[in-house]
Order: sequence, then C-alpha cells, then structure tokens
Amino acid sequence: MVAFHGVPEPLPREEWKQKLAADGPGGAGCFEAVCAFDDGKMIGFLVFSPVYETVFPGNGAFIRDVFVLEAYRRSGIGRNMMAAFAKLCLDRGWRRVDWHADRLDFDARTFYDMLCTDSFKLDRLSYRIEGDEIAVLAGKGGGAQNQG
Repeated sequence: MVAFHGVPEPLPREEWKQKLAADGPGGAGCFEAVCAFDDGKMIGFLVFSPVYETVFPGNGAFIRDVFVLEAYRRSGIGRNMMAAFAKLCLDRGWRRVDWHADRLDFDARTFYDMLCTDSFKLDRLSYRIEGDEIAVLAGKGGGAQNQG
C-alpha cells in the first residue's frame, strides 16, 4: 500500500509489523480489519476503527484504508470486503460508516460511488493534524479536561 501511495515505509518492516500486531485486534484493539485471501496470500484489506456518535448516540465506524493488490482489482474483491464489513456493522448495531478518498484518486472514487450514491457530501470538509502539529495544538490548550 505504501508503494501504491509513493511514500516510504513509516518504520523498519519488522518494527512496523510489531506495531500493527500490538495495536490491532490481538493487542490494544485500536483497529480491526476485514481481509481477502487467495490461496493463503493476503490480497486485500479494509482497516477500520469504531467511533462513537454523539448527535445520534451510538457506535459507528471509520474506514481508514481499503486496499486490493493491483492484480486483483476490478474482480469484486473490494466489493466483497465492503459487503462483509457492512454485515459486521449490522451485526454490531452500528448505524454509520465514514471514510475518505483522495480527491484525485478517480479509481477509488468510482468504486465508492458504486457503493454509496450520496458519497462525497459537499457540505463537509476533512481536516487532519499529525506529527508536530499535534504538539503545537496541545500548546494552545485552555482549561478543557479529558473526561474519559
């Protein structure tokens, strides 16, 4: 997936595997995944995390990554993973699923448009801070306190 996005691996490969194992379903449970396999080889994955909605109280999910190896694209693998994920959401009583797509990734957008007729709602923007930006924001804090 990092090669697809043209970015370097975030950590040395073994350290990266250990971090994912520690954070994933068998560890801290920060994320879960729906995976597709062909003859024992992982060919696709959908990574998500549960989120809590306050306006309509209850759980939902945020999909972070959907990826299928290039040789398997356009064969229904992605659609099957999304359908399996939707069933999981129904089983858990989750009422909302959100995700993002790169604005210029027209293949992803075409795929998502087939699944969701009202995708890319124009009344919303996505924001992200990361790395040092988090520390900068933390330094601007007022009197708010964490209640969790």
